[in-house]
Parts: sequence; structure tokens; C-alpha cells
Amino acid sequence: MAFCLRQLLCNNYCRVQSVITLETVHYRQLEAQRRKERTEAHLYMNVQVLLEDAFFGYQGNDLYDVDRAQTRYHHTLYNILYTTL
Repeated sequence: MAFCLRQLLCNNYCRVQSVITLETVHYRQLEAQRRKERTEAHLYMNVQVLLEDAFFGYQGNDLYDVDRAQTRYHHTLYNILYTTL
């Protein structure tokens, strides 16, 4: 009985240790990706695309309120790499 308990505890310890190792590796990969994104952020621009439905009711005689469109209509945000022309 004591041998089975010891073996069970050892197996659980090994499983927990492997899970912690995997989570640590995953966390380090995420942190490396975030650091890369932060250092390369100046190379990208954000482009917001609104569909035709967002302009429904717009008369064209004044500036368009994009903040209002964001709350009422779906918009898509793209992160595009700057290129030299």
C-alpha cells in the first residue's frame, strides 16, 4: 500500500513538473513575441476599414464621426507593414 501511494505521488509530481515546464516555455515564447511586436511597432500602421453600412444616413455635408461608427457598426482593423515607395 505504501509503495503504491509513493508511486502515485511520484507520478503526480512528474506530471505537475512537466505541465509547469510546458507553461513556462509557452510564457517565454509569448513574452518574446510581445517584445518583438513592441520593438517593431513603428514599422506598422493600423488601417480601419468600415463597410458601406457604416455610412448609412450620412449626408456628406460635414465630417464623418468615426467614433460613432465604431460603436454602432462593425469595423475591421488591419495592421499593415509600411513599405517604401
